[in-house]
Amino acid sequence: MPPATPISGGGIGFPPAGPVSVGPPSPVGPPLPAGRVVRLAMAAPWTGGRSRQANLAVYLPPGFKASGKTRYPVIYEAPYGISSWTQPGRFDLPSAMDSLIAQHLVPPEIVVLLGTSGGPYLDSECANSFDGRAKIETWIVKTVVPWIDRHYPTVASRTGRAFMGASQGGYCAAALWSHHPDVFGAALVESGYFVSGVKSSETVNAWRPFGGNATYERSQSPILRVPAIAAQLRAASLVLLEADPGNAFYGTQALAFTSVLATAHVPFRFYDDPLGHAWDAFARDTLRMLVDLASWMAQRGVTG
Repeated sequence: MPPATPISGGGIGFPPAGPVSVGPPSPVGPPLPAGRVVRLAMAAPWTGGRSRQANLAVYLPPGFKASGKTRYPVIYEAPYGISSWTQPGRFDLPSAMDSLIAQHLVPPEIVVLLGTSGGPYLDSECANSFDGRAKIETWIVKTVVPWIDRHYPTVASRTGRAFMGASQGGYCAAALWSHHPDVFGAALVESGYFVSGVKSSETVNAWRPFGGNATYERSQSPILRVPAIAAQLRAASLVLLEADPGNAFYGTQALAFTSVLATAHVPFRFYDDPLGHAWDAFARDTLRMLVDLASWMAQRGVTG
C-alpha cells in the first residue's frame, strides 16, 4: 500500500506528522494474529423499502477477550457496512486493523460496520427522515451503541467512541458526531459533505430523506450544528477530514467545514489528498486517521 500523502493544514493542536504506510505482513515472517468478524442482524429502523433488517459486522481484534480487565475503544461506520470495506486487492479494513494493531500503531479496537441500505430511501444519509419512515440516527444512538456496550467490554464513553465514513458515510460521521457529541468524541470524514439535503451531481439522492424541507435541512446540517455544540464538548472533540481541495464539490464542502471547525475551536486535521473521492484515497487515508485517532484517545487515557 502506498504511503499516505502529507497533511495540509494541521488544525488546532495538531502539528504536521509523517506518513503512515501499512502493507501486508512480510511473507518471510510469521503470519499476523488475525481478528475476527461477527455478523449480526437487527430489526430495520425503517418502514417500507426492500429489507426488514439492518446488517451489522463487528470486527473483534486479535486476542479479543470478552472477560477480563481490557476495555476496547469502538469505531462505528455507516451506511455501507463491511461489504464496501473489504475489497480484494484494494482495501480490507479487518486486515488493515490487524496490521495496525500488530505494529502497535493503534490499540486493540472494535469496529462496528453498519449497513443501512434497504430502507425507503436509496441513500439513507443515516438520518431520521422528515416523514418518520426512517429513524436510522436514533437507532444508531439509542439501540446500536447501547447494545454494543452491553455485549462487549467497551470503553463506554464519548472519548472511547468515534464515527467514520466515506462519501455519504462522511456525511454520516459528521452528522452523528455533531448531533451527538456526548456519544461520539471524534469523526473521521473521507470526502464527505456537511449540508443536509444538498443537491449536486455527486449527491443526487441525498435530499430525499429530508424531503426538500429547508427548515428540517437546516436543523440537521452538520455545518450549522457545530457552533451550537457546547464549548466544552467542542474543545474535547476531534474531526479528521480527507478531501481534494480542488474538487468542486467535496473539496469546497471540506474547506467550508474546516473553516467552521476552526472558528468553533474544534481540534481537527485536514488530509489533502489529490485522489480525493476514490477508494484508493480512502484506503491510505483511513490508516492515517486511525493512527491519529489512537493518539488522540491515548492522550485522554483511552488505551484499550
